[in-house]
Amino acid sequence: VADKGFRVDGYGWLAVYFVSIVTETVLVKFVMDTVKMSTWTRVYYNNTLSLPLAILSAFVLGESNALSMQWTLAAIATTIMSCTAGVAISYAGFNLRAKVSATSFTVVGVVCKNLTVFLNDTIWEKHSDVWGHCCLFVCIASGFAFEMVKDAKR
Repeated sequence: VADKGFRVDGYGWLAVYFVSIVTETVLVKFVMDTVKMSTWTRVYYNNTLSLPLAILSAFVLGESNALSMQWTLAAIATTIMSCTAGVAISYAGFNLRAKVSATSFTVVGVVCKNLTVFLNDTIWEKHSDVWGHCCLFVCIASGFAFEMVKDAKR
């Protein structure tokens, strides 16, 4: 087995993630094609509608110390930079989703994760081996090939 930390329940969560990510990308693409609005409006609704759930989660999970912490200039600047980066990532994601198919969006996301895989390989010792990297490459190549065939049929 290529996975050094093999646990069956871990692969159960992987299956849940797979089903949810496929459902999310296809559903969001359907909504984006059906409901016409600007990218900035989508970013606004996405971030505004998620705010109550984020606040509730913070209190339920005991991470609500923002009300009692000392807000220094550095803490405020870091929070503003984090929020700005979040809005920029949200805008880039919705802008890309509007321009490409759900499969292409997923392939771009997976390709961007290659940097994470590289960092994991160089920093930690528990990671996938060459076989795992080959499987990742096959997945990326398959998604790319699927999009090429789909585009050729149009």
